[in-house]
Amino acid sequence: MEERNFVELIDEEGTPIKFEIVVDFEVEGQEYAVLVQEGDEEEAILFRVIEEGLGEEPSFEVVVDDEEFEAVAKVYEEIMNQE
Repeated sequence: MEERNFVELIDEEGTPIKFEIVVDFEVEGQEYAVLVQEGDEEEAILFRVIEEGLGEEPSFEVVVDDEEFEAVAKVYEEIMNQE
């Protein structure tokens, strides 16, 4: 059985939301992850992964820059087409 990885993020109201990590990958030295909210597998969200420090949990930032989003989404599509 395939192992599924989850992360809990806090929304603007301070509510914890559980996300499944669909895939994580690197583009030009920056790590990214595609997450889907538990119970809503229809909408994937692209995040930039920010490593805080040795031994600390990473943080996630939604990719909002259009140019960065397009470049990273293209790599994600290539990865998904290979599977």
